[in-house]
Amino acid sequence: MKITYQLTQKEVLEALRKNNRGTKLNLIAGIFCMTMAIGGLATDPKHPVGAIVPIVAGLFLIFTVRLQARGLVRKSMLCDETVVDFSDSGMTASNSVAKTEFAWPAFNRYAESTNLFLLYQSQAGFRIFPKRAFAPGEADAFRSLLDRHMGDASKAHDKKARMKTWIWVSIFAVAAMLLVITILMIRRRDADVEGGLTQTELLGYKCYSSVV
Repeated sequence: MKITYQLTQKEVLEALRKNNRGTKLNLIAGIFCMTMAIGGLATDPKHPVGAIVPIVAGLFLIFTVRLQARGLVRKSMLCDETVVDFSDSGMTASNSVAKTEFAWPAFNRYAESTNLFLLYQSQAGFRIFPKRAFAPGEADAFRSLLDRHMGDASKAHDKKARMKTWIWVSIFAVAAMLLVITILMIRRRDADVEGGLTQTELLGYKCYSSVV
């Protein structure tokens, strides 16, 4: 089975998002920071400067992976045209500057996204294979090949990663709820204070009028 491809920036971005589940947490954290900024403005609109830091932090967390993908495409051979030949013993990959052979034990697991296969040599080191490069039916055959060599390890890793993701999502959700409750309590307190002052002023005006 042989494929030829040239990765696009969009595919590199998808690979980074699939590789690092933390990017989803970055998105959630970015939205949380933006929510904090909006909450700060709602509770203290006369001092908007305090909202600048969480707004900047939120934008950075939301867009950091996109900037990383752009940097990888510009500064590496990642998007060079590549030819890969797969067999039951391993694979051979070649581009304009190098040719490398890998046996399947060199990879410890694989992951799959909507448009990509990712083969991992370490926690952060992986190779990207776009599904569009496979002929009809070859993507399924390639998946079966990967399952034979690293399927169990891949499933175990995915299960553990999903559990960690849900834990962090739950933490951010609770924090967001507490933030909303705090904002509502502050706004109600301010409304009660303003209402109290209005009644006091009205009572004073009535007393003054009766005296006069």
